[in-house]
Amino acid sequence: MTDATVAFETWFAVQQFLFREARLLDEDRYDDWHALIAQDIHYRMPVRRSRYKRERRTHEIDTDHFNDDFGSLRLRVERLKRPGVPSMDPPPRTCRIVSNVEVEPTATPGEYRVHSTVQLTRNRLYDEDEILTARRVDLLRSDGDGGFRLARREIHTTQNVIRLRNLNCLL
Repeated sequence: MTDATVAFETWFAVQQFLFREARLLDEDRYDDWHALIAQDIHYRMPVRRSRYKRERRTHEIDTDHFNDDFGSLRLRVERLKRPGVPSMDPPPRTCRIVSNVEVEPTATPGEYRVHSTVQLTRNRLYDEDEILTARRVDLLRSDGDGGFRLARREIHTTQNVIRLRNLNCLL
C-alpha cells in the first residue's frame, strides 16, 4: 500500500466505472461488461483458508475458484447468455453493491490499483436467497478515451465456504 493519492476527478471516474460495471452485470448485459476488460485480463478468486494467528502463511492453498483470462471470460459470458442453463433459468435477480473504493496510482502512468468491497445478493425462484461479500483488488488501465479497462481483478471472499448454489456470476 502506498500513501500516494489521486485527484478527486480520477477517484470519481474510477468509482463511476465500478458502479457502471455492477449495473451492467445486474442487467445481464454481459457483452457490454466484456467490452470493459483488457485483452491481458487476469481475473481470479482464490480459495480462502482460515488460519490461527500463530500459523505461518507459507503453506497457502494454491487453488482458485476461478482463474480466468480474456478467452475464458468470453466463454463464461457466452454460457451466462445461453438460454436453458438450469442454474440460470429462470434467471436470478441480482444486486451488486460496490463500496469502500480506494484508488492508488501505480508506477505506470494511467494505471491504478483499486481496492473495493462488493456484495452480491442473488434471488431466484421463491426462496433461493444468496449473499456473497468480498474484497477486491483491481488494476484499472486508462483506455485513452477518458475511460478505463479492467486489467486485473483478485476477489477475496469473506466466506471460507461459499454458500451460493453455483458460481455462475461475475464479481
